[in-house]
Amino acid sequence: MIKKYLNTLFTFLIFCLFIVGCAPHAKVPITRPADINLSKYKKIVVSRLDGNLGDQFGDLLTSKLFEANTYEVLDRENLDRVMTEHRFNLSGMVDSSTAVKMGKFLGASALVSGNVNYKYKIITSASEGYRDKHGNYHRSFHKEGTATVVANLRVIDLETGKILAVKSITEKESDITSDSNGYPPDPDRDRVVSLATEKVLNQFIIMIAPHVEYVYIYFETTNESGPGVTYARNGLWKEALQQFITAKDINPADPSNWFNLGIAYQFNYLFREAENAFAECSKIIPKDSCIRALRDVKLMEMEQEKLSEQME
Repeated sequence: MIKKYLNTLFTFLIFCLFIVGCAPHAKVPITRPADINLSKYKKIVVSRLDGNLGDQFGDLLTSKLFEANTYEVLDRENLDRVMTEHRFNLSGMVDSSTAVKMGKFLGASALVSGNVNYKYKIITSASEGYRDKHGNYHRSFHKEGTATVVANLRVIDLETGKILAVKSITEKESDITSDSNGYPPDPDRDRVVSLATEKVLNQFIIMIAPHVEYVYIYFETTNESGPGVTYARNGLWKEALQQFITAKDINPADPSNWFNLGIAYQFNYLFREAENAFAECSKIIPKDSCIRALRDVKLMEMEQEKLSEQME
């Protein structure tokens, strides 16, 4: 009985995955707001970070902030020059009094300080040997390299010395090499450490700077949805909106046409119109997809308001 139930459940899950996979969809870039609002600061200053990964992480963080194009970024090289001119000895963790002194000549700035360290270990293992039907002996050998990157970072207001945010981030990344004739070469240590570092860096960027994420959105299939989906997949949301309006006008009794129209309004940032379209969808046939979409519109509107404040 239990086996029959599990088989039925497995078949249902496979069917759901098939349906979702076949549903028309589009990959969409969305700019998310930072967790904290640093818009009042003219500069982001990346200090010299302590730890065996401090210098490398500081350079990567500086590059990421430049790419974000949100703040003026003072890199470590220029900061060191300024510190030398003012006879400052700046290390990883900056206290409040030192921060205030720095703020007098750096202006309205936020300083990133802290430490970043990594550990790397390799574990070797081997499977139990066996003989095949021809009497040949087989055994597999493995090496797993794991990098653990730990960052303890804080953001400080250089005018007041106030700590604006503190973040402790730990990420791991692993890679395995295998061979059947003996132990294989070691995994690429630098690559594994780099991947773990990138995870930590991305988490910290999310906290302090607006950032772009890609999301998949799913449309509902109707006889009229094809042209609108095609435009949406190519990022032409104004054209997609016109196509979905036409689809709704052709068949307003189909709730899926209203659902697709709501998606098009949402990604044209016309949030009231999107809510109205999803509400019409629910009036025809109450569906979980429309209710979730209404919630997502409200969340997206709140995010965009927060983003606008940060971009002022």
